[in-house]
Amino acid sequence: MRDALVSIIVPARNYGPFVAAAVQSALEQSYSRVEVIVVDDGSTDDTPQVLTSFGDRIRILRLDGRGVAAARNAGLAAAGGTYVLFLDADDLLLPQGLAHLVRRLHSLPGVGAAYGSWYQCDTRLGRAFLVRSPIGAGPILPRLLLGNMVATPTAMLLRREVVVAAGGFDETLSFTADWELWLRLASRGCRFAGVPQPVAVYRIHARSMSGQLARATRDVWAVLDRYFALPPVGQMYARARADAYYAMGMYLAKLHLTQGDQDGAVAQLRTALAHRPDRAHSLDLYYQVSRAIHRHAQLAGHAAAAGVAEATLDLAARLPVTLRRGERSALVSLGVALMLRHAGEARPALRHLRAALRASPRTVMAPRHLAAAIRILYPPHLASAIRTLRTRGQMPSPLPPLVARVMAAAPVRDAAGIPQAAR
Repeated sequence: MRDALVSIIVPARNYGPFVAAAVQSALEQSYSRVEVIVVDDGSTDDTPQVLTSFGDRIRILRLDGRGVAAARNAGLAAAGGTYVLFLDADDLLLPQGLAHLVRRLHSLPGVGAAYGSWYQCDTRLGRAFLVRSPIGAGPILPRLLLGNMVATPTAMLLRREVVVAAGGFDETLSFTADWELWLRLASRGCRFAGVPQPVAVYRIHARSMSGQLARATRDVWAVLDRYFALPPVGQMYARARADAYYAMGMYLAKLHLTQGDQDGAVAQLRTALAHRPDRAHSLDLYYQVSRAIHRHAQLAGHAAAAGVAEATLDLAARLPVTLRRGERSALVSLGVALMLRHAGEARPALRHLRAALRASPRTVMAPRHLAAAIRILYPPHLASAIRTLRTRGQMPSPLPPLVARVMAAAPVRDAAGIPQAAR
Protein backbone atom coordinates (compact mmCIF):
# COMPACT_ATOMS: atom_id res chain seq x y z
CA MET A 1 0.00 0.00 0.00
CA ARG A 2 3.04 2.30 -0.02
CA ASP A 3 2.19 3.17 -3.63
CA ALA A 4 -1.56 3.51 -3.05
CA LEU A 5 -3.33 6.08 -5.19
CA VAL A 6 -4.32 9.30 -3.40
CA SER A 7 -7.24 11.36 -4.72
CA ILE A 8 -6.76 15.06 -4.00
CA ILE A 9 -10.14 16.79 -4.29
CA VAL A 10 -10.23 20.58 -4.72
CA PRO A 11 -13.63 22.32 -4.43
CA ALA A 12 -13.48 25.76 -6.05
CA ARG A 13 -15.92 28.59 -6.61
CA ASN A 14 -14.65 31.97 -7.81
CA TYR A 15 -11.15 31.37 -6.47
CA GLY A 16 -9.28 32.25 -9.65
CA PRO A 17 -6.58 34.20 -7.75
CA PHE A 18 -5.73 31.17 -5.60
CA VAL A 19 -6.73 27.88 -7.22
CA ALA A 20 -3.76 27.59 -9.59
CA ALA A 21 -1.31 27.61 -6.68
CA ALA A 22 -3.41 25.03 -4.82
CA VAL A 23 -3.51 22.69 -7.81
CA GLN A 24 0.19 23.20 -8.50
CA SER A 25 1.01 22.25 -4.90
CA ALA A 26 -0.96 19.01 -5.35
CA LEU A 27 0.83 18.17 -8.60
CA GLU A 28 4.27 18.85 -7.10
CA GLN A 29 4.02 16.36 -4.24
CA SER A 30 7.06 14.17 -3.59
CA TYR A 31 4.53 11.32 -3.33
CA SER A 32 3.69 10.92 -7.00
CA ARG A 33 0.75 8.47 -7.00
CA VAL A 34 -1.94 11.14 -7.04
CA GLU A 35 -4.96 12.12 -9.06
CA VAL A 36 -6.18 15.71 -8.77
CA ILE A 37 -9.92 16.27 -9.11
CA VAL A 38 -11.10 19.89 -9.14
CA VAL A 39 -14.82 20.53 -8.68
CA ASP A 40 -15.75 23.93 -10.13
CA ASP A 41 -18.94 24.82 -8.29
CA GLY A 42 -20.41 27.33 -10.73
CA SER A 43 -17.58 29.87 -10.87
CA THR A 44 -18.29 33.14 -12.67
CA ASP A 45 -14.71 34.49 -12.58
CA ASP A 46 -11.71 33.13 -14.49
CA THR A 47 -11.51 29.90 -12.47
CA PRO A 48 -12.59 27.75 -15.48
CA GLN A 49 -9.83 29.23 -17.66
CA VAL A 50 -7.23 28.76 -14.93
CA LEU A 51 -8.23 25.10 -14.53
CA THR A 52 -8.24 24.44 -18.28
CA SER A 53 -4.62 25.61 -18.44
CA PHE A 54 -3.56 22.48 -16.55
CA GLY A 55 -4.70 20.25 -19.43
CA ASP A 56 -4.96 16.53 -18.74
CA ARG A 57 -2.93 16.74 -15.53
CA ILE A 58 -6.18 17.23 -13.61
CA ARG A 59 -9.82 16.15 -13.88
CA ILE A 60 -12.45 18.86 -13.79
CA LEU A 61 -16.02 18.35 -12.59
CA ARG A 62 -18.63 21.08 -12.81
CA LEU A 63 -21.56 21.82 -10.49
CA ASP A 64 -24.03 24.70 -10.43
CA GLY A 65 -23.34 26.39 -7.10
CA ARG A 66 -24.41 23.66 -4.68
CA GLY A 67 -21.91 24.55 -1.95
CA VAL A 68 -18.54 23.34 -0.72
CA ALA A 69 -19.86 20.17 0.96
CA ALA A 70 -21.65 19.06 -2.22
CA ALA A 71 -18.53 19.82 -4.26
CA ARG A 72 -16.42 17.67 -1.96
CA ASN A 73 -18.96 14.86 -2.17
CA ALA A 74 -18.97 15.04 -5.97
CA GLY A 75 -15.20 14.72 -5.95
CA LEU A 76 -15.42 11.83 -3.51
CA ALA A 77 -17.86 9.99 -5.79
CA ALA A 78 -15.45 10.36 -8.71
CA ALA A 79 -12.33 9.46 -6.73
CA GLY A 80 -10.50 6.22 -7.41
CA GLY A 81 -7.86 6.51 -4.70
CA THR A 82 -7.40 4.37 -1.63
CA TYR A 83 -6.91 7.61 0.27
CA VAL A 84 -8.57 11.01 -0.19
CA LEU A 85 -7.51 14.51 0.79
CA PHE A 86 -9.75 17.57 0.48
CA LEU A 87 -7.58 20.54 -0.52
CA ASP A 88 -9.30 23.91 -0.16
CA ALA A 89 -8.81 26.10 -3.23
CA ASP A 90 -7.01 28.83 -1.27
CA ASP A 91 -4.76 26.46 0.69
CA LEU A 92 -1.58 24.62 -0.29
CA LEU A 93 0.06 21.27 0.35
CA LEU A 94 3.71 21.34 1.37
CA PRO A 95 5.84 19.24 -1.02
CA GLN A 96 6.45 16.44 1.51
CA GLY A 97 3.02 16.74 3.16
CA LEU A 98 1.29 13.88 1.41
CA ALA A 99 4.27 11.56 1.88
CA HIS A 100 4.19 12.10 5.66
CA LEU A 101 0.45 11.37 5.86
CA VAL A 102 0.52 8.33 3.56
CA ARG A 103 3.42 6.86 5.52
CA ARG A 104 1.43 7.26 8.75
CA LEU A 105 -1.72 5.59 7.43
CA HIS A 106 0.30 2.80 5.81
CA SER A 107 2.00 2.02 9.13
CA LEU A 108 -1.30 1.93 11.07
CA PRO A 109 -3.85 -0.27 9.25
CA GLY A 110 -6.47 0.25 11.98
CA VAL A 111 -6.39 4.04 11.66
CA GLY A 112 -8.82 5.78 9.32
CA ALA A 113 -7.43 9.32 9.26
CA ALA A 114 -4.04 10.98 9.61
CA TYR A 115 -3.46 14.68 10.18
CA GLY A 116 -0.48 16.98 10.48
CA SER A 117 0.46 20.48 11.54
CA TRP A 118 0.15 23.44 9.20
CA TYR A 119 1.47 26.92 8.58
CA GLN A 120 -1.16 29.60 9.11
CA CYS A 121 -0.53 32.54 6.78
CA ASP A 122 -2.53 35.69 7.44
CA THR A 123 -1.79 37.72 4.34
CA ARG A 124 -3.89 40.61 5.67
CA LEU A 125 -1.46 41.24 8.54
CA GLY A 126 1.67 39.75 6.98
CA ARG A 127 2.02 37.02 9.62
CA ALA A 128 2.89 33.35 9.25
CA PHE A 129 3.35 30.81 12.03
CA LEU A 130 3.28 27.07 12.61
CA VAL A 131 0.19 25.55 14.23
CA ARG A 132 0.92 22.18 15.79
CA SER A 133 -1.96 19.71 16.01
CA PRO A 134 -2.06 17.49 19.10
CA ILE A 135 -0.65 14.09 18.22
CA GLY A 136 -0.96 12.26 21.54
CA ALA A 137 -2.73 8.96 21.90
CA GLY A 138 -6.23 8.59 23.31
CA PRO A 139 -9.81 9.32 22.28
CA ILE A 140 -10.09 12.23 19.88
CA LEU A 141 -13.83 12.86 20.29
CA PRO A 142 -13.54 14.87 23.55
CA ARG A 143 -11.02 17.20 21.91
CA LEU A 144 -13.13 17.58 18.77
CA LEU A 145 -16.16 18.54 20.85
CA LEU A 146 -14.19 21.58 22.05
CA GLY A 147 -13.59 22.71 18.46
CA ASN A 148 -12.03 21.74 15.17
CA MET A 149 -8.48 20.87 16.15
CA VAL A 150 -7.60 20.45 12.46
CA ALA A 151 -8.69 23.83 11.14
CA THR A 152 -8.14 22.98 7.48
CA PRO A 153 -9.12 19.72 5.74
CA THR A 154 -5.95 20.17 3.69
CA ALA A 155 -4.03 18.78 6.68
CA MET A 156 -6.13 15.57 6.88
CA LEU A 157 -5.71 12.37 4.83
CA LEU A 158 -8.52 9.80 5.04
CA ARG A 159 -9.19 6.29 3.86
CA ARG A 160 -11.80 6.70 1.14
CA GLU A 161 -13.83 3.69 2.28
CA VAL A 162 -14.18 5.20 5.77
CA VAL A 163 -15.53 8.50 4.43
CA VAL A 164 -17.91 6.77 2.02
CA ALA A 165 -19.23 4.48 4.77
CA ALA A 166 -19.95 7.53 6.94
CA GLY A 167 -21.95 9.20 4.15
CA GLY A 168 -19.51 11.94 3.15
CA PHE A 169 -20.00 15.59 4.03
CA ASP A 170 -23.28 16.98 5.36
CA GLU A 171 -24.52 19.23 2.55
CA THR A 172 -26.74 21.26 4.88
CA LEU A 173 -23.56 22.71 6.40
CA SER A 174 -20.87 24.86 4.85
CA PHE A 175 -18.66 26.54 7.45
CA THR A 176 -18.46 23.48 9.73
CA ALA A 177 -18.86 20.63 7.23
CA ASP A 178 -15.33 19.33 7.79
CA TRP A 179 -15.55 19.56 11.60
CA GLU A 180 -18.89 17.73 11.55
CA LEU A 181 -17.39 14.94 9.43
CA TRP A 182 -14.46 14.51 11.85
CA LEU A 183 -16.98 14.31 14.72
CA ARG A 184 -19.11 11.78 12.86
CA LEU A 185 -16.11 9.61 12.04
CA ALA A 186 -14.86 9.74 15.64
CA SER A 187 -18.31 8.90 17.04
CA ARG A 188 -18.43 5.88 14.69
CA GLY A 189 -15.17 4.58 16.13
CA CYS A 190 -12.76 5.83 13.48
CA ARG A 191 -9.25 6.21 14.86
CA PHE A 192 -7.14 9.26 14.07
CA ALA A 193 -3.35 9.58 14.15
CA GLY A 194 -1.18 12.66 13.96
CA VAL A 195 2.20 13.29 12.40
CA PRO A 196 4.59 15.87 13.88
CA GLN A 197 5.57 17.38 10.55
CA PRO A 198 3.80 20.36 8.95
CA VAL A 199 1.92 19.22 5.85
CA ALA A 200 -0.13 22.20 4.65
CA VAL A 201 -0.45 25.96 4.32
CA TYR A 202 -3.70 27.47 5.59
CA ARG A 203 -4.17 30.87 4.00
CA ILE A 204 -6.25 33.61 5.66
CA HIS A 205 -7.13 36.52 3.39
CA ALA A 206 -9.75 39.20 2.88
CA ARG A 207 -12.33 36.72 1.51
CA SER A 208 -11.83 34.09 4.21
CA MET A 209 -14.77 35.21 6.37
CA SER A 210 -16.55 37.55 3.96
CA GLY A 211 -20.29 37.19 4.42
CA GLN A 212 -19.96 34.04 6.51
CA LEU A 213 -20.58 35.22 10.09
CA ALA A 214 -24.28 34.34 10.20
CA ARG A 215 -23.65 31.01 8.49
CA ALA A 216 -20.75 30.19 10.80
CA THR A 217 -22.84 30.94 13.89
CA ARG A 218 -25.73 28.80 12.68
CA ASP A 219 -23.51 25.89 11.68
CA VAL A 220 -21.45 25.81 14.87
CA TRP A 221 -24.45 25.63 17.19
CA ALA A 222 -26.23 23.15 14.90
CA VAL A 223 -23.26 20.77 15.09
CA LEU A 224 -22.84 21.02 18.86
CA ASP A 225 -26.57 20.61 19.51
CA ARG A 226 -26.65 17.58 17.21
CA TYR A 227 -23.78 15.72 18.85
CA PHE A 228 -24.66 16.38 22.46
CA ALA A 229 -28.20 15.18 21.66
CA LEU A 230 -26.81 11.77 20.65
CA PRO A 231 -27.30 9.42 23.63
CA PRO A 232 -23.79 7.90 23.55
CA VAL A 233 -22.04 11.27 23.26
CA GLY A 234 -24.34 13.11 25.65
CA GLN A 235 -23.95 10.43 28.32
CA MET A 236 -20.22 9.78 27.94
CA TYR A 237 -19.19 13.43 27.73
CA ALA A 238 -21.86 15.21 29.78
CA ARG A 239 -19.21 16.99 31.84
CA ALA A 240 -17.62 18.35 28.68
CA ARG A 241 -20.85 19.99 27.50
CA ALA A 242 -20.38 23.26 29.40
CA ASP A 243 -16.75 23.54 28.28
CA ALA A 244 -17.68 22.81 24.66
CA TYR A 245 -20.41 25.45 24.53
CA TYR A 246 -18.18 27.98 26.28
CA ALA A 247 -15.28 27.29 23.92
CA MET A 248 -17.39 27.64 20.79
CA GLY A 249 -19.16 30.73 22.11
CA MET A 250 -15.76 32.33 22.67
CA TYR A 251 -14.64 31.25 19.21
CA LEU A 252 -17.69 32.82 17.56
CA ALA A 253 -17.40 35.97 19.67
CA LYS A 254 -13.83 36.45 18.46
CA LEU A 255 -14.94 36.00 14.85
CA HIS A 256 -17.58 38.68 15.33
CA LEU A 257 -15.13 41.05 17.03
CA THR A 258 -12.51 40.60 14.32
CA GLN A 259 -15.21 41.66 11.83
CA GLY A 260 -16.17 44.64 14.01
CA ASP A 261 -19.55 43.22 15.09
CA GLN A 262 -19.81 44.09 18.81
CA ASP A 263 -23.51 43.18 19.10
CA GLY A 264 -22.93 39.74 17.62
CA ALA A 265 -19.96 39.21 19.91
CA VAL A 266 -22.00 40.10 23.00
CA ALA A 267 -24.69 37.59 22.00
CA GLN A 268 -22.11 34.82 21.66
CA LEU A 269 -20.38 35.73 24.93
CA ARG A 270 -23.72 35.65 26.74
CA THR A 271 -24.26 32.13 25.43
CA ALA A 272 -20.75 31.09 26.47
CA LEU A 273 -21.10 32.50 29.99
CA ALA A 274 -24.53 30.93 30.43
CA HIS A 275 -22.71 27.58 30.29
CA ARG A 276 -19.64 28.63 32.30
CA PRO A 277 -20.58 31.64 34.48
CA ASP A 278 -17.40 31.16 36.51
CA ARG A 279 -15.36 32.25 33.47
CA ALA A 280 -16.58 35.83 33.98
CA HIS A 281 -13.81 36.11 36.59
CA SER A 282 -11.18 34.73 34.22
CA LEU A 283 -8.39 36.95 32.93
CA ASP A 284 -8.34 34.85 29.76
CA LEU A 285 -11.85 36.06 28.82
CA TYR A 286 -10.79 39.70 28.74
CA TYR A 287 -7.44 38.89 27.16
CA GLN A 288 -9.12 37.05 24.28
CA VAL A 289 -11.75 39.76 23.78
CA SER A 290 -9.17 42.56 23.74
CA ARG A 291 -6.99 40.56 21.36
CA ALA A 292 -9.86 40.22 18.86
CA ILE A 293 -10.68 43.95 19.14
CA HIS A 294 -6.99 44.75 18.64
CA ARG A 295 -6.87 42.56 15.52
CA HIS A 296 -9.92 44.32 14.07
CA ALA A 297 -8.20 47.68 14.63
CA GLN A 298 -5.10 46.43 12.82
CA LEU A 299 -7.15 45.14 9.88
CA ALA A 300 -9.01 48.45 9.68
CA GLY A 301 -5.74 50.38 9.65
CA HIS A 302 -6.40 52.17 12.94
CA ALA A 303 -3.86 52.86 15.67
CA ALA A 304 -3.91 49.38 17.12
CA ALA A 305 -3.55 50.15 20.85
CA ALA A 306 -5.82 53.19 20.90
CA GLY A 307 -9.30 52.55 22.24
CA VAL A 308 -8.88 48.81 22.85
CA ALA A 309 -9.34 49.09 26.62
CA GLU A 310 -12.39 51.34 26.28
CA ALA A 311 -13.99 49.03 23.71
CA THR A 312 -13.27 45.97 25.86
CA LEU A 313 -14.67 47.66 28.96
CA ASP A 314 -17.81 48.75 27.10
CA LEU A 315 -18.34 45.19 25.89
CA ALA A 316 -17.70 43.72 29.35
CA ALA A 317 -20.33 46.05 30.84
CA ARG A 318 -22.95 44.41 28.59
CA LEU A 319 -22.29 40.92 29.92
CA PRO A 320 -24.57 39.39 32.58
CA VAL A 321 -21.89 39.10 35.28
CA THR A 322 -21.53 40.46 38.78
CA LEU A 323 -18.04 41.51 39.84
CA ARG A 324 -16.73 43.36 42.87
CA ARG A 325 -16.22 47.10 42.63
CA GLY A 326 -13.23 47.80 40.44
CA GLU A 327 -12.73 44.14 39.55
CA ARG A 328 -14.13 44.43 36.03
CA SER A 329 -11.95 47.45 35.22
CA ALA A 330 -8.91 45.72 36.68
CA LEU A 331 -9.49 42.50 34.72
CA VAL A 332 -10.06 44.41 31.49
CA SER A 333 -6.96 46.58 31.95
CA LEU A 334 -4.84 43.59 32.93
CA GLY A 335 -6.09 41.57 29.96
CA VAL A 336 -5.38 44.47 27.59
CA ALA A 337 -1.93 44.96 29.13
CA LEU A 338 -1.04 41.29 28.66
CA MET A 339 -2.31 41.33 25.08
CA LEU A 340 -0.28 44.45 24.24
CA ARG A 341 2.82 42.97 25.88
CA HIS A 342 2.47 39.87 23.70
CA ALA A 343 2.03 42.17 20.68
CA GLY A 344 5.34 43.87 21.50
CA GLU A 345 3.78 47.17 22.63
CA ALA A 346 5.58 47.42 25.98
CA ARG A 347 4.84 51.03 26.95
CA PRO A 348 1.06 50.88 26.40
CA ALA A 349 1.10 47.56 28.26
CA LEU A 350 2.69 49.18 31.32
CA ARG A 351 0.17 52.02 31.18
CA HIS A 352 -2.73 49.57 31.29
CA LEU A 353 -1.08 47.57 34.09
CA ARG A 354 -0.96 50.76 36.17
CA ALA A 355 -4.65 51.33 35.38
CA ALA A 356 -5.43 47.81 36.59
CA LEU A 357 -3.57 48.44 39.86
CA ARG A 358 -5.47 51.69 40.40
CA ALA A 359 -8.80 49.97 39.79
CA SER A 360 -8.20 47.00 42.10
CA PRO A 361 -4.76 46.12 43.52
CA ARG A 362 -6.32 43.05 45.13
CA THR A 363 -7.37 41.67 41.73
CA VAL A 364 -3.97 42.22 40.11
CA MET A 365 -2.04 40.74 43.04
CA ALA A 366 -4.26 37.65 43.31
CA PRO A 367 -2.13 34.48 42.93
CA ARG A 368 -3.87 33.50 39.69
CA HIS A 369 -3.02 36.88 38.10
CA LEU A 370 0.40 37.64 39.58
CA ALA A 371 2.37 35.73 36.93
CA ALA A 372 0.67 37.75 34.19
CA ALA A 373 1.49 41.02 35.95
CA ILE A 374 5.15 40.02 36.30
CA ARG A 375 5.29 39.06 32.62
CA ILE A 376 4.03 42.51 31.66
CA LEU A 377 6.74 44.12 33.80
CA TYR A 378 9.57 42.33 31.99
CA PRO A 379 11.62 44.92 30.06
CA PRO A 380 11.66 43.98 26.37
CA HIS A 381 15.42 43.32 26.37
CA LEU A 382 15.05 41.01 29.40
CA ALA A 383 12.19 39.09 27.79
CA SER A 384 14.31 38.70 24.65
CA ALA A 385 17.26 37.44 26.71
CA ILE A 386 15.06 34.88 28.47
CA ARG A 387 13.76 33.60 25.14
CA THR A 388 17.33 33.31 23.89
CA LEU A 389 18.38 31.30 26.95
CA ARG A 390 15.40 28.98 26.61
CA THR A 391 16.19 28.26 22.97
CA ARG A 392 19.99 28.22 23.33
CA GLY A 393 21.49 25.85 20.81
CA GLN A 394 18.30 25.77 18.75
CA MET A 395 18.35 27.52 15.42
CA PRO A 396 15.04 29.20 14.54
CA SER A 397 13.33 27.30 11.76
CA PRO A 398 13.04 29.36 8.57
CA LEU A 399 9.74 29.38 6.75
CA PRO A 400 9.53 26.75 4.00
CA PRO A 401 9.95 28.27 0.51
CA LEU A 402 6.29 27.69 -0.32
CA VAL A 403 5.18 29.62 2.78
CA ALA A 404 7.65 32.40 2.07
CA ARG A 405 6.25 32.72 -1.46
CA VAL A 406 2.70 32.97 -0.15
CA MET A 407 3.67 35.79 2.18
CA ALA A 408 5.71 37.62 -0.48
CA ALA A 409 3.25 37.24 -3.36
CA ALA A 410 1.53 40.33 -4.70
CA PRO A 411 -2.28 40.07 -4.65
CA VAL A 412 -2.47 40.50 -8.43
CA ARG A 413 -1.85 38.30 -11.43
CA ASP A 414 -0.87 38.97 -15.00
CA ALA A 415 -3.30 40.28 -17.59
CA ALA A 416 -4.36 36.82 -18.70
CA GLY A 417 -5.44 36.01 -15.17
CA ILE A 418 -3.39 32.82 -15.13
CA PRO A 419 -0.24 32.57 -13.00
CA GLN A 420 2.87 31.70 -15.00
CA ALA A 421 3.43 28.56 -12.89
CA ALA A 422 0.11 27.15 -14.10
CA ARG A 423 0.98 27.44 -17.79
